[in-house]
Amino acid sequence: MLFKNARTRNSYKIGTCRICMDKYQQIINGCATETTPLIFRRRERRKRCTDRYEYLFLGILIFILFSGMTIGFYLLMVEKREIEPAHVVLLADRENWDAADVENHEYLNVPSKKLILVFTNTPNCYDQPNCTKEVHKMQEESLRNNKTDIPYNFLLAEDTRIYEGRGWKYAPDISPYSDNSTLAFAFLGIPGKTDVSALEEQLFVLINLSISHHKLKRCFRVLTRPEESPHLKEITDRIQSTFWNTKCR
Repeated sequence: MLFKNARTRNSYKIGTCRICMDKYQQIINGCATETTPLIFRRRERRKRCTDRYEYLFLGILIFILFSGMTIGFYLLMVEKREIEPAHVVLLADRENWDAADVENHEYLNVPSKKLILVFTNTPNCYDQPNCTKEVHKMQEESLRNNKTDIPYNFLLAEDTRIYEGRGWKYAPDISPYSDNSTLAFAFLGIPGKTDVSALEEQLFVLINLSISHHKLKRCFRVLTRPEESPHLKEITDRIQSTFWNTKCR
């Protein structure tokens, strides 16, 4: 009896396996059966499970990529801050101090080979509103008296700003000491009352900018007006020792 039951169970398993193989073959051949929807649903569940892992893997890759880009950008910004100059000055262009448009001036022959340092011989100023007022007043007087623009290329003020005069485009008018190959930087104030040493940082930044933009030769001469030379001797000596090298001698 037991043997018969065993044979019956084995026959059942064999029959079941044959049925499964037949159904599997029908699916492969594209034949629809009553069990086809059930089998497809099981396969779809496996696919959805597989897709879930694929999405998770893709999300991890995107997160790693985004994290790497963020870290790289941060390191780049840190490096940029480290190579920036320790001292920064503000450059007020002509629009900033409401300059009038003036044309028909002689163009500057760049890179210039001479730099003249002068004083404006106008009242000293220590904040932006007053310095802006002085620069604007200076241009108005020059236009009224000489029909020309403010005579300097740049002006250095004690409000820590550099004011653009004729800029790097037009030659200055410091007669008889300047020509179209001379840059003129003016200290806004009166000799003896203007703290030139406090403006040295601005001046050196401006000189470096002029050289790097090929507006001033690396080996340039520093000039001053005779009556102002005593007030500018120390700073002209520091300019020569800083910017001149053996190739300039």
